[in-house]
Order: sequence, then C-alpha cells, then structure tokens
Amino acid sequence: MELLAERATELPGELTGLPTPAYVYDLAEVRRNHRRLDGALPRGTGLLYSLKANPHPDVLAVLREAGARPEVCSSGELRAALDAGWAGGQVLYTGPAKRDAEVAAALRAGVREFSVDSPHAITQLDRLAGAAGVRARYLLRVNDDQPVPGQGLAMTGVPSQFGADTGWILAEPARFAGGEHAEAAGLHLYMGTNLTEVADLTGQFRRALGTAAKLRKALAPHGVRFRTLDLGGGFGAPFAKDGTAVELPGLREELEALLGEELPGWRERGPEVVFESGRYLVGTAGTLVTAVLDVKRSHGKDIVVLESGINHLGG
Repeated sequence: MELLAERATELPGELTGLPTPAYVYDLAEVRRNHRRLDGALPRGTGLLYSLKANPHPDVLAVLREAGARPEVCSSGELRAALDAGWAGGQVLYTGPAKRDAEVAAALRAGVREFSVDSPHAITQLDRLAGAAGVRARYLLRVNDDQPVPGQGLAMTGVPSQFGADTGWILAEPARFAGGEHAEAAGLHLYMGTNLTEVADLTGQFRRALGTAAKLRKALAPHGVRFRTLDLGGGFGAPFAKDGTAVELPGLREELEALLGEELPGWRERGPEVVFESGRYLVGTAGTLVTAVLDVKRSHGKDIVVLESGINHLGG
C-alpha cells in the first residue's frame, strides 16, 4: 500500500523511542475522509460519527471541529463524546440492551435522542425519562423485511438483535402514539455495511427511503411526527489491508434525486436527514507500528514474526 509505505519511511525518524506495538493516527487523513464523505452526501443533511470506530480524543476533536455529531452506543463512548466537547443534546444514543443505569446517566448528561428497537426499550426510556423529570424522543430502528443486495454485510432482512421488524411496526402502529415522557420522533434505518460501490449504496438507500415512506404513512394517523430520518451509512473502507477510502462519484446527485422523490420537504428539514459513518472516516487513518522479533523459513516462505497480533486488528 503506497500510503502505508510512505508512512513507514517517515515513522522511524518521527517516533524514535515510541513504545511498541502502537497505533499512529494521521489526523490529516481523518480530515480528508470527512471532506470526501461530506461532499458525497446531499447538501443540507447531517453526518454522525460512530464512536465505536475510534474514540481517541484527538480523532474526536478533529471530527467535532469538522461538524460531525456523535453517535454512541455505550456509557464509555458517551463520556468520550462529552469530554471531546460535544453537548449531550448533540448525541444520538443507539444500540440494543441498554441498562437502566446507562440510560439514566445519559439523560442526566443531557442526551435526549435515543434509538430503540423493542417494546421493552420504548417503555424503559419512557419510565426513566419520567423518573428524571425530562422528555425524551426516540428513533425507531427498523429491521426491514428483505435484505439489501450488495457485497457488504447484511444489517436488515435477517434475524438480528438490531432493529424492530417492519411487520411488527405495521401491525401495531398505535403502540408508537407517544408515551407520557418519551415520544417517537423518526426512524433509524441501517440496511448494510462496508459497501464500496455507489450502485450498492444507492440501492440500499432507495430501499430505506421506500420503507421509511411506508412506515411514515402508517404511523401518521397515530400522531407520530417525524423530526429525524437516520439513513445509517454502510460506506466501505479497507481495514487491516491495502487501500484507501474510495471516492463516491455521483452519490450526492443520486441521493438528492431519491430524497426528492420519496421525501418531499427534506430540504426544509421536514424531516432532518442524517447519515452515519465510522469505518469510512477513520479506517484508513491508522498505522500499526510494531517490532520484528524473528524471521524464519516455513515451507518455502519467509515468515516475519511480530510483537503485535491479530488482536490489534480487531480480529
């Protein structure tokens, strides 16, 4: 990989005495990736950074300055977001299996927007918001009826801990009419992940918008007012292998046309449309620096033995 080769020639001089193994992050690459992705998304939409990808304080500072909002799914990620300077009211708290203590702490920190995907999660948020004396809102995360074709990992149309089945929502729309302390405020759709082709990305967002339109129509008679539509992400980038974050030519134009067809009023933030990304923004910005401890021959090949392991690549 040319980029890694360039970095490798620079590292010894820059980082003499660095304890290894260690990751070195290129913050300029994070900025480039953010500019590239932001420029590929429809004008006037928002971009959330998924802290699970990398919660390092310096990475968060760059993305906050660039205008990204935080998406978190744990109390540790929430603390990292707050420490980086984001306000609780800017945070979207996602993920299944939230403990009462986590939700209560998030509410105390000023978080008011959560993603939920089960009857338990809805009643939990309503109960804890009431105990805190505040009003919260939730985005209903959807697990659509069919998977989206493409080369990435399917995040919908399969049995999963993530998302409420579309069929259940359509069968019981009155359930979302609004609780005493928490109200439905939109949808959260995440149809696929690690997609690198514009056609695949466009296909998943087309499906997501179609599903959103169907659910919005079903929920409207029950007083559900959509403030936010989170279309997720799925923007692919290489990790632990050669490559750079891909260009996404034509994606902005395709998505603006789709939004115009399926969601009239989106330009006036009715509702606000947001996207998410973690991997694309930071996956190519880190270099693992490690020492060679041994070199040997095995079955005709040279084997280089490092002090690092697959655990440092998330494997």
